[in-house]
Amino acid sequence: MPRRKNNSSSAEYDHKNGSAEKLKKKKKKKAPKDKNAPKRPPTAFVSYSMERKVDLEKQHPNIKMSDILKIASQEWKGFSDEIKKAHIERATKEMEIYNQAMAEYKKTDNYREFQKSMEVSDPAVKGGQKERKRKLNEENAPRKRQIRLSDSDLADAMMTAGTSQIRIFSDDFLMYNKEQEKELRHLRRNLKVSTEEENTLQKLIADAEARYNAIRAEIRGEGDSLESTERTVERWEAVLKKALENISLPTDLKQLLSDDFDAFTATLTEYQTGKGHELQQVIAFIRDAVANVSFD
Repeated sequence: MPRRKNNSSSAEYDHKNGSAEKLKKKKKKKAPKDKNAPKRPPTAFVSYSMERKVDLEKQHPNIKMSDILKIASQEWKGFSDEIKKAHIERATKEMEIYNQAMAEYKKTDNYREFQKSMEVSDPAVKGGQKERKRKLNEENAPRKRQIRLSDSDLADAMMTAGTSQIRIFSDDFLMYNKEQEKELRHLRRNLKVSTEEENTLQKLIADAEARYNAIRAEIRGEGDSLESTERTVERWEAVLKKALENISLPTDLKQLLSDDFDAFTATLTEYQTGKGHELQQVIAFIRDAVANVSFD
């Protein structure tokens, strides 16, 4: 009777071998770095974190990188827009310089040789693998924009920190990013309220200007009416003077009629209350002269 072969050890070997092969496939190959390319500058927050890292390590030599980032994150969150502006402007200027340098570098032979070496060393970039890689980049693009931190930024930020702290750094930074989003929503709400208040103020200003213009128009109308009344009074005064200049009047009244018509009318009022025959006769002469006057 033929001896039965024991296939258990062979199956176990194949299983382990297959698992090892899967692990090899899952292990991500580190992308080669172009040593001749310009160094990408850090973001405003990362730059500030590195500045604080130097100070905090002097004060606390055994401090962890994760604690440094937590402290920097809290400090950055509490900064005013003016304080952040200086860091952001510096980071923006450095990024502009980097983009210009990168654009110039892409024209060099070193860049072209590096791209060729990438194609030779990584055949997966061709064909379907290249298409899948493009789709993967598109899917990860929103998350990359949200984190706003490139691989080179991570490398610069971690500096001498161990690889075990990369996960902690990412978690802390995501937490910081969520806090920034919360602050952004708060700022948007404040902006909406400020916009509504501004619209209300603009409406009040427009109403006040309309009222002001209406009052000015009313004042101009009253001024025109006053001028018209004054001209009418002057015209009637001239008519009365002409009617009374030929009648017999006492010397004082004659002088007042020529110099001050208001004083003349006031004196006539006193004459009316007088009981003298001459005064009553003067009033009668004036009344007869005025009765035939036309003011048209």
